[in-house]
Amino acid sequence: MNPDTSAESSADSIARLLSNSLTFGIRTPLHSLLGFGELLVMSGLDESQRQLAEQVISGAEEVLAACNRIGALLGVLSTGRGTSAPAARTFDLPELLGEVTAAVSTTTGVGIQIDPRIPSALSGDRDALSDALSELVTNAVAHGRSPIAISVERAGHAGPDGLPMRFSVTDAGPGLPAHVWAGLHSARPTPPADGRRFGLYLARLLADRLGGRVTATRGSAGGTAVTLSVALKPADTAVPGAAVRAVASRMGLRVLLVEDNTVNRILAQRQFARLGHALDTVTTGAAGIAAAIQGDYDVVLMDRHLPDIDGIETTRRIRAAEDQMAVPRRVRVIAVTADVSSDTQQECLAAGMDGFLPKPVDLERLRAALAAVTPGTEGSAAPAELELPNTPLPAQLEVDVAVITRLTEELEGDRNAAMTLLRAYLTELPGRRLRLQAAIRRSNTRQTVAAADSLRSASITVGAVRVARACTRIGAAAETGDLLACHSQLPELLEACNKAAAMLGGMVGARDALHV
Repeated sequence: MNPDTSAESSADSIARLLSNSLTFGIRTPLHSLLGFGELLVMSGLDESQRQLAEQVISGAEEVLAACNRIGALLGVLSTGRGTSAPAARTFDLPELLGEVTAAVSTTTGVGIQIDPRIPSALSGDRDALSDALSELVTNAVAHGRSPIAISVERAGHAGPDGLPMRFSVTDAGPGLPAHVWAGLHSARPTPPADGRRFGLYLARLLADRLGGRVTATRGSAGGTAVTLSVALKPADTAVPGAAVRAVASRMGLRVLLVEDNTVNRILAQRQFARLGHALDTVTTGAAGIAAAIQGDYDVVLMDRHLPDIDGIETTRRIRAAEDQMAVPRRVRVIAVTADVSSDTQQECLAAGMDGFLPKPVDLERLRAALAAVTPGTEGSAAPAELELPNTPLPAQLEVDVAVITRLTEELEGDRNAAMTLLRAYLTELPGRRLRLQAAIRRSNTRQTVAAADSLRSASITVGAVRVARACTRIGAAAETGDLLACHSQLPELLEACNKAAAMLGGMVGARDALHV
């Protein structure tokens, strides 16, 4: 055997051994430690004891972050020695960005803005992309100043390598030191001697693994933008827009859905394909404003709670922009919300919305709401006040199988489509819980309400009623500013999520359950 080949093989074996040791020897015990830490915080400690427990949790999270960084570096080194790159995985872009921002400790949060022309479902090296963005965001939080944001832009036309995209992390800080700028743009980057800004060095290596590059620019008014440019392939998981529009052209109705939840988007795509209307989706309020103003839509379905700005403020900004148009127009905006209280309805109407749909969205209610604005059909305007049954969630149930049966019926008996929804829910469940937990820990009531509402609505859609009940309690407590009550519900939420993952995983099959 060639000595060089033998050395490479030995190095690969060592890298795999170290990676396994990180996973089973450090990461797994740390996850248990964090779980027990959560329970300890909720166990009736006094304020000084609770602060000490929070410090333990914070330290464990820092160690876990360091383990993740070492694991990413090991992956880069293995790929650099010629080991085959990881197989491409299909992932949800908004969910990945949500996980990245939720894992960063900042009281103000990290904004997310996604170009509406970028599909939500992408395919590529998800782990490397997540690690690279995590390093860029962590660097901005550690060395920059708020506001901090991730923006994702389309950077050209799709080609054989995929769709060119730019992930830019911006902050309002003083900017990068000269030697760091030079290191980012050098042909052969070297790790910083003092260990500082190591994350940028690692992000550069991860960009090489992704076949992309990292660049940095100074803003005209100060601050820094560090950009990861990479090509990713759209995943073939959504309803083809061209085919849907071909059907919808006979009816002349175009609809924009502003919704950050994967389960709700997939269900909406199936519903609109069945109804014969054209549907576009965006995942943030900022993207919703841009699309509504530029897209000439007949109807906008507006989620009440969004990760950046809520649906109320998004609608206000759409109406303000419409008022400034040379040729005035007014797109119909329908709120999609799990909160159907009279106060919420009045708030939506005051912002300029025209009607309401309850979550989860029922096909017949959706059909009726769209009939009111469909050319060539008879329909009356939706009533300003929406009378909805306030049906309580079933008690003493983990998962309501009857909901899944009704969901399958609504999808015209397509069991595969129903299982696709369950898989989407299971895939994003850990990240949704992490985002909600992080919002509570940061004492960010707006993000807590939004995260609880998003997980609650998806859970109701797939029948995970115990998870939905926990989210309802957390959301209600956050609305009143009672964050201690939110904390007290986390153990129940964790157990409910684990039970739902086990039961729903069994329904979609053992192989799928392993990836929850």
